[in-house]
Amino acid sequence: LSVFLDYECSNSTCNLPCYIVVRSSRIGTGAVVPAEQSYIDEHFIDGDSLNPQKARVLLQLALTKTHDSQAIQAMFHKY
Repeated sequence: LSVFLDYECSNSTCNLPCYIVVRSSRIGTGAVVPAEQSYIDEHFIDGDSLNPQKARVLLQLALTKTHDSQAIQAMFHKY
């Protein structure tokens, strides 16, 4: 299951995507396995052990600080 959140790009000349997709699972326990290369190339974020509801909240909070997908991925691994 993926959590998808679209946001407005403040800089139309940037190369960053105007969307973030977080991969998470609705299974009771366990983490999302690391992504295959095609997901990494598309800037998908692993939701780690968060369920989709919590992943969405963390993504919304992360987007208030940065739109860098690597920084957001680090937040998902940290929290």
